[in-house]
Amino acid sequence: MKSTIWSIVLMGLILCGCSKDTKKIYEPIPQLKDVTPPKVEITSPKDGEIFYLNPYCCGIPRVYVALQFTIRDKDGLIKSIYVNGEKQNHNDLATGEYEGFVGYVYTAEHQIQYTVEAYDHAGNIGRDSVRIYVKRSE
Repeated sequence: MKSTIWSIVLMGLILCGCSKDTKKIYEPIPQLKDVTPPKVEITSPKDGEIFYLNPYCCGIPRVYVALQFTIRDKDGLIKSIYVNGEKQNHNDLATGEYEGFVGYVYTAEHQIQYTVEAYDHAGNIGRDSVRIYVKRSE
């Protein structure tokens, strides 16, 4: 009985090995390359927004600007995030979405451009930029 089962298994292996399409059976499945960059959106502040220095805060004119952004990646892995060239800490979670927040304090008039860049594991780069203005109170 055992020899009959082994004979059938051996015959199946021999027949599979003799097939013309054996090469097709064992060809690796091609992997699709990720060519889509992460989508980066600065949600606050808006481009061109004006912030006024508050002269009544602790005797020194200042304003607080909160930069908020969202990053989405269709493959779900965000490798690194930079705000104006400075690397941000984040968890490399496979959720495909990340919300970030960075705060800045200004004590003088400025014109500032914020750029948020996100890199995924395939090397694709997504970015968004806004320009804001810090002015003295009118």
